[in-house]
Amino acid sequence: MDGCQLARRLRADRENDGLFLAALTGYGGEEDIAEVRAAGFDRHLVKPVSIEQIRALLHEVHDQQPAALPDAKEHHPRISDCPAA
Repeated sequence: MDGCQLARRLRADRENDGLFLAALTGYGGEEDIAEVRAAGFDRHLVKPVSIEQIRALLHEVHDQQPAALPDAKEHHPRISDCPAA
């Protein structure tokens, strides 16, 4: 499964509404960008990506989030199955 297939599956599930997806790829042609957008990605980043680009993207995503986010364990019950780091 590639990233575009994964994005399509995630977008097909209503539980993932509001999920922000960014593609990080080595391909930056017009067709590549169109494919990524059609798959449901919000952003398309071409390698190499600088730390400044990643920070800017994270700030953008953070600023778009609602003020009160649901508890992660409540929204995704399987999160409790993850071993503690």
